[in-house]
Amino acid sequence: MTFLHPDQLALVRRNWSGPARISGPAGTGKTVVGLHRAARLAQRTSGRLLYVTFANNLPRVQSTFLRTMSPAVADRVDFRSVHQWAQEFLRSRGVDVRLRGDKAETAFSLAWKHTGRGGPLTEIDPTPRY
Repeated sequence: MTFLHPDQLALVRRNWSGPARISGPAGTGKTVVGLHRAARLAQRTSGRLLYVTFANNLPRVQSTFLRTMSPAVADRVDFRSVHQWAQEFLRSRGVDVRLRGDKAETAFSLAWKHTGRGGPLTEIDPTPRY
């Protein structure tokens, strides 16, 4: 995670006019690029940064790595999973958030019934319990 490939470095240094989304197959360096990008932006700006990921375990890991890489700016980067951020956002606006596993299971079962058997979900796992 210390040294970047030139293609990764180009993404870290690129100027976007808004949020950036990094996507690609596993093992292509998305996490490394995101971490270095967060460190670079934190060093070049004075505001807070939000780093959002789909993986629930990644925010804690990324925060630890950033503290090692760039301790001077680590306190200005907030690492959150999408679900964690959404819950915090809704609660900050007075919306009561209650996650209902039974309702999620029902919704998923209905989605599987309508599209799972012949759809892209079977490419991940052919059973409805994946």
